[in-house]
This record gives sequence, structure tokens and C-alpha cells, in this order.
Amino acid sequence: MGVIKRGILGGFSGRVANVVGGSWKGIAYMRALPLSVANPNTPAQQTVREAFTTAVECGKQLVAVLMPVAWNPFAERKSGFNAFVGVNSKIMAGWETTTWANVIMSEGKIPQPSLDVATYDTATGDVELEWSLPAGWPAAYDNAKCFASNVKKKLKSAICVDTLETADALAASINMGLGLEAGDVFDCWITFVSDDGKDVSNSEFKATILLP
Repeated sequence: MGVIKRGILGGFSGRVANVVGGSWKGIAYMRALPLSVANPNTPAQQTVREAFTTAVECGKQLVAVLMPVAWNPFAERKSGFNAFVGVNSKIMAGWETTTWANVIMSEGKIPQPSLDVATYDTATGDVELEWSLPAGWPAAYDNAKCFASNVKKKLKSAICVDTLETADALAASINMGLGLEAGDVFDCWITFVSDDGKDVSNSEFKATILLP
């Protein structure tokens, strides 16, 4: 029970409903107690949490390479990591149930390329990429650098590699060293980042089932 010490307009000590009164260095204060929150852990809540967890885990593994070039420069009033999670937690599910073709590795105003070929050599980890540029491609973006991303669902890991190739090269050969095997699905995205780092493209996705 709360006790009023100096009349109805004075400070009080103790608890009244969800408000607690007290004194700190002679100064009367009041603070609200947190309301109890029901947490029935419904299937819908579990789905949301699983999606958020997947987005966070994926984002953490892309922090070193992808976030600095494709998210940090373009996020407003938040980190690039939080922007990535915010966008993709609405798209993702669990690692094994996410429709990865919908996952967004980057989004921006550079025209989106078409990822025509993404092959993976199970013996060496080498990846061969070929892409085409849309009609009306601005020459100003010819030197945009290509980044390739992959998610390895078996180990719940993601990787992003700077290919050091430019958009007008239309092809790149890189080594991701992922240790994939025949029968695995190689999920690949490419992203172009302008030479000055101020613009980025929407990511383009392609999946390939690895053959023996």
C-alpha cells in the first residue's frame, strides 16, 4: 500500500496500482511498473520468431562483406544489419523452409541484372557466373563491382564474395569454397555496387541443383 507523506500533492512511498513512489536524494519520484504481457506462444508467434531468428543468423554471417557495401550506406536511422533483418524477416521462415529466391541481398537504384549462369564445381568450390545487363543500362555503371552471395542451409551459414569483376565484364569466376555436394542446391545472388559506393542494385537470384 502506498503512503502519502506530505498531503495529497506531496510524494508518496510504496505502490499504488502499477505505480511505485519513492525518494532519491530527497527528490520524490514515481515510476510505472511494466504491465504483464501474455505470451501464449501460438503457432503464429512461433512463425514470426523463427523468421526473425533466421534473418538475424543470416545477417550476422554477411556483416563483414555484404553489409558495408550493400546496406550500411543506404540505411536511414538504423544500421545496415537492422535494415537487412527488417526487410528479410518478413520474407524468411526457417533455414530449411525459407523460399530463398525471395530473399533480398540488396535493393537500390542501379538497374537489376539478369543472372543467367551460376555453376558450382563440387571438386574445387569454383563458381562460374554469367550475367546480362538490361536494355538502356547506363554507361555510368559499367564499372560497378559485382558481389556474389550464397546461403548454405546444411550448416546454417551464408557467404558473400567480392568478385573484383565489373558489370560490363558480364562474367566472373570465383572460389567460394563451400564444400557442397551433388544433390545440394546452390543458391546464388549477385549485387552490383557503383564505383563510388553510393549506389547499389537489387539483388538477382538463381538456384542450381548440383549434379554428380
